[in-house]
Amino acid sequence: MRVVSRVALLLLAGAMLLDACAKEKWEYVSIGGDFTYAMRWNEAYAVYIEEDIGVEVALTDVSFHSRKTLAEMLGILQADREFRSLVENAEVITFDVPTESYLGGAQGRYQSDMCGGEDDEQCFRDAHERAIRELRAYLDELTGLANPSDTIVRTFVWGTMDAWLAASFDRKLSDVEAQVFIKHAGLLNEAVRETATEYGLTVIDVAPYYQPDGLDKPPGADIWGRLGATDRAVLIVADLLRAAGYAPLKP
Repeated sequence: MRVVSRVALLLLAGAMLLDACAKEKWEYVSIGGDFTYAMRWNEAYAVYIEEDIGVEVALTDVSFHSRKTLAEMLGILQADREFRSLVENAEVITFDVPTESYLGGAQGRYQSDMCGGEDDEQCFRDAHERAIRELRAYLDELTGLANPSDTIVRTFVWGTMDAWLAASFDRKLSDVEAQVFIKHAGLLNEAVRETATEYGLTVIDVAPYYQPDGLDKPPGADIWGRLGATDRAVLIVADLLRAAGYAPLKP
C-alpha cells in the first residue's frame, strides 16, 4: 500500500506540475490597422505582461498596413478559422480601431471641395456613421468569441493623427481645414470610446499624447514624431496599457 500511495503522490505531483506549466503561457492577439502595424507597441506590452504576471506570452500580431475598414477586418475574422480560434482562446486582446481608414478619405474629399452638405462637411458625418456602424458589427463578433468579463480586452482612442498626415495629399491642411478635421476626429474618437465602453472594453486614452500643435498636451507629449513611431512613443502606449492593469484575469 505504501508503494501505491507513493506512486499516487508522484502522479498527483506530476499532474499539478503540468497544470502549473500550462498556466504559465498566455495567448495575446493584437488586432489593428496602420498604427499598430507601424509602431509595434504590442511587443513592449507583451514583455510587460511577462514581467508583471510571470507568464510566457505568445504574441500574434494581426495588423494591416493598408487602411482596411472594420468591415474588411470583420470579413477576415469571420473567414479565418485559425484567427477565430486564437481570439477565442486568448487571455489578452488589444484592438486598434482604424479611424484613419474613414477620416483619411473624408479629409481628401473635404480638401477637394467634394465633401457635400450645406457646410461642406457631410462626408465627415457619413464617415462617422459608417465607422460606428461597422465598429458595432465587429465588436458583436469579437466579444462573442472573447467575452471582456473573462478576457483582457483593450482598445484605444488615438486622437487626431491624420492631421499630421496631410502631406500625403496635394497640399497641407489650412488652419480652417485643420480645425474642421480636428472637430470631426474628436467626435469620432468620442463615439469610439462610448461604443467600446458599452461593449465592456477598457479604453486606453492615447489622444492627449498625440494632438496637433496648438492643443493642450501632457508633459512628455512632444516625444511623438510625425508618425509617432519613435521608441519612446511606443513605450508610452505600452505604459498606458500596463497602467490599466490586468483585470479581469488579475484584479
